Amino acid sequence: MPAAPGETGRSRNGSPTGLPPASRWSLPQLITEVLADAGLTPDALELEITESLVMEISKPVAEALARLKQRGLGLVIDDFGTGYSSLSSLKQLPINKLKIDRSFVRDLEVDENDKAIVKAIIGMGRSLGLTVVAEGVEKRTQAQLLQREGCHIFHGYYYSRPLPEPAFLDFLTHYAGECAGGWSSPSDVR
Repeated sequence: MPAAPGETGRSRNGSPTGLPPASRWSLPQLITEVLADAGLTPDALELEITESLVMEISKPVAEALARLKQRGLGLVIDDFGTGYSSLSSLKQLPINKLKIDRSFVRDLEVDENDKAIVKAIIGMGRSLGLTVVAEGVEKRTQAQLLQREGCHIFHGYYYSRPLPEPAFLDFLTHYAGECAGGWSSPSDVR
């Protein structure tokens, strides 16, 4: 499912290679400048941090992220389950969402290990008050299983392949009623 009704925003992936050396930047200053350049308020942006980067986040950066969250910025751990992060990072970082990596969703219906891992991530995320997102949903059966397990948001080719802007706007116009009602699939996943 896409963002919840009324929820709009943009996400930006963060990786160690995409940032200037730490000695040359202040994360809050960098985010503030990017938002100002784009004409956005902090609540319109989610910063996606790959799970592998989570282990590299220092205490000052974690504190800066907490300040940004207080201003309204969303923080997402992307590709959750594929890295080596400590579970303690889930309580130490001010995150809003966990994104389940597509590698666990791909064989969800046939691989009991994938199913168990996805159920555990969804349960843990919900228990921590986080929104859980599943990436790479390509089949109706995957969407149905994720929905039954309580996954909040899921996306992938089942809903649509990437579209050029005019086709995307047509897609939004056509399915706006379904999305406003909480469903995002051309086919009802129930």
